[in-house]
Amino acid sequence: MDDKIEEILAQYPVQIESRKRIRGAILLETREGQYLLSLMSHGYRKVDKALANKQGELLTRDGSGNIWLMKRWFAGRECDLKDAKQVCRAMSHLAMLHLWMSEQHEVDIRTQQTE
Repeated sequence: MDDKIEEILAQYPVQIESRKRIRGAILLETREGQYLLSLMSHGYRKVDKALANKQGELLTRDGSGNIWLMKRWFAGRECDLKDAKQVCRAMSHLAMLHLWMSEQHEVDIRTQQTE
């Protein structure tokens, strides 16, 4: 698997400083910022900040025909599921994200109002 990853990473215009596996993907620390590399299993997905490879394409195939995608990673921390306030806040943010994605409206997170 590491050979496949090296094959894929060589196709992107980033200089990798470190990497680690997280939740079925690979989190990359690069000189250009953080990115997430994930294997695409069902065609195209709506993603935020996908990075084109050196050929200008968003999806990259490895020698076995698997499709990969690299996208910008937004650092943060996970919700503490034992803290009810954090869970409610996370649910609220997720609901706003879903609203924005389904209606394509901008949502002001501070006021929770669509524009």
